[in-house]
This record gives sequence, structure tokens and C-alpha cells, in this order.
Amino acid sequence: MLSISKRFASSIFRIEMSNPPANLLNRATFQKISESVDLIDGSPEIEGAVLCSSVPNVFTAGLDLEEFYQPNASDLHDYWVLVQQTTAKLYGMKKPLAVEMENTAILAGCMLALVGDHRIMRDSSDAVIGLNETLYNFACPPWLCQLLINIIGRKHAEKALIEGQVFSPKDALSIGLVDKVTNDAEKATKDYFERLSAIPLDARMRTKYALREVMTAKIMETAARDGDRFVEHVMKPATQDAVEKALAARR
Repeated sequence: MLSISKRFASSIFRIEMSNPPANLLNRATFQKISESVDLIDGSPEIEGAVLCSSVPNVFTAGLDLEEFYQPNASDLHDYWVLVQQTTAKLYGMKKPLAVEMENTAILAGCMLALVGDHRIMRDSSDAVIGLNETLYNFACPPWLCQLLINIIGRKHAEKALIEGQVFSPKDALSIGLVDKVTNDAEKATKDYFERLSAIPLDARMRTKYALREVMTAKIMETAARDGDRFVEHVMKPATQDAVEKALAARR
């Protein structure tokens, strides 16, 4: 489901999603990501991390719809709380996190990209990125809306969120949603960490914590309440019908 490996230098770790064929973000994957954050921030010898995929031409297809179909309400609530709290941990990670997107990053894929410090996307005509939840009759939780606003500004974010817009790599670069578009993500990541190495790690960590502390706490604190709203929506007959059709199409 997930692996951690050393790359570039012993101080930089790669968190590789490995759940073929589509890297669905199931319970086990989020649990492993959460454990990885604890390991990385708790190990003095680790100076940064990369979130990426070991599945060729795939970043992630997003949340596991099997969790949504005819669920036990308590189990579904627990799943959402895990999703939200793991996202908060990634966002609040003190050490730098680069995100390599091998291909499309929509819905939860875009969510994972937004928590990073440096977003790198493959230069592909097939790839898109965005939070297009409204197209599937879901609304983004307020904290996820705010993450997008923080990155691309309110004008772009409001239009994108309401209309369910997705962006090509180059369009995403033009509005600041990604930081680098390339066909050599590994080199781009290496260049990023080499540039950071000229700045003392402790100063960077303390500054990042100061910038993200309040938002991280807010995402954590609202997880249970957001989970209640999520469960209420997913359990509606219309939502269950949509989930059933989506699963049938995927199979």
C-alpha cells in the first residue's frame, strides 16, 4: 500500500503510494501515510519527504468508493475522520514535503497536492488537477476550500470550486496551483531540496510551523463534525445511486 525509501541523499525520503492499478486511497493507505509523517518529523536525520506514486502513469484516483457504498455509518465516519486528520498531519508536517504528480490529480488527489510545499506535475496533455467535487454532487469542506484559496487566491478558487474546474499542467502552473511542470520529476524534486539546503532547516521548520499551525489545528478539530456532514450526505439515496453507478463503471 505504501513504501518509504531513501533517494537523492539519506536525508530525503520518498513516500510512495503503491496500490495498483489506480492508487485508491483506502483506509490502509491513509494509516500508513499518517505513520510516515510521524516517522519523518520524529527523525532528526530526515530533512524532508516526497509524496509520490510507484505505479507508472498514475498519481491517485482518489478516495476508495467502496467505503461509500452501503456503508455502516460509524465505519464511514471513522474513514472520513482518518482522511481529514491524516491530511492535517501532512499539511502540518514541519519538514518540507514535495509532491510529485505523475498524472491526473483531482478530488482527493488534488487535496494531497495542496498540503505540499512544492508541487511538481508531469507535462502531459492527458493530466488535469483540481477540486471538481461539485460535478459529483459533493461540496468541498470549508478547510479544503481554504487550502485552495491560500494557494491560488479567492477569485480563481471560488470559480474553480463552484464550477468544478480542472486545469491542465500548464494552466495550473500559470495560476500557481503547481510549482513545476516537467517530464523529469525526480530532477525537479532534487533541485528543490538542493535549493532549500542553503537555508538552515531549523529556521525553515519553525517558520513553516508558524505559518500553518492555526490551519492545521482547525482541520483536526473539525474532523468529527465534518464527518457527520459527510456521512449524512453519502447515506442519501441519490448519493448511493451515484456511487453504485460509479463503481459499476469502474469495474
